Amino acid sequence: MVVHAYYPLGETRVEREAQALIRNGYRVDVICLKNEDDLAVETVNDVTVYRLPVQRNKERGLAMQLLEYLVFLLLAFAKLVTLYRQQRY
Repeated sequence: MVVHAYYPLGETRVEREAQALIRNGYRVDVICLKNEDDLAVETVNDVTVYRLPVQRNKERGLAMQLLEYLVFLLLAFAKLVTLYRQQRY
């Protein structure tokens, strides 16, 4: 799962979906934003969380928010390719 939010605190919908998948026997990885104090990779309630070095900041204006989304998109794509090569989803 890829989410432009903080996990697990920032996106309860994704957290609920991930837990439903876990209960049904699936392995779940989440790619999300990273706060300064968060670990880059950790397991939270059986979900492997990969945090990218991008932080949300809605106060910087529209152009900077678009840049933030673009950077997240590119980093998430690179992480997905790397994970896919390792794990063959």
